[in-house]
Amino acid sequence: MAEVRVERTWEVAGLPEGLAPVVLALTGRHGLRDDGSAADLRLKGGSQARLRLLGGWFINQDALPKRVTATFDGGGRVSATFESTMGVGIMDRKLRGKYERALASIAADFETALRSAGGDVTPG
Repeated sequence: MAEVRVERTWEVAGLPEGLAPVVLALTGRHGLRDDGSAADLRLKGGSQARLRLLGGWFINQDALPKRVTATFDGGGRVSATFESTMGVGIMDRKLRGKYERALASIAADFETALRSAGGDVTPG
């Protein structure tokens, strides 16, 4: 079972609403659904069935099964993990590339959402 994972951390000053604005910005985009709270963000999206039916070469990268988990410690540190949830299967180079592009795009949108929430954001 191959997995693609992107981990990022940021130092954030002035994020009064926690991760709630990030949840609002990311849900609906990239095929993600909310499954968390304002302090601990959990988003998941995509479809195992669609991946199995269409195969990695034909599936849209927004439909890839994936998960985003993030924590905000309240003191200014946000840690996030963006990962594939393909499960058991063979991940060839083309599918791995789709996952890498999809997760990098979600990570970039996550950082943009942090910045729009009014916080002073520094990658950490």
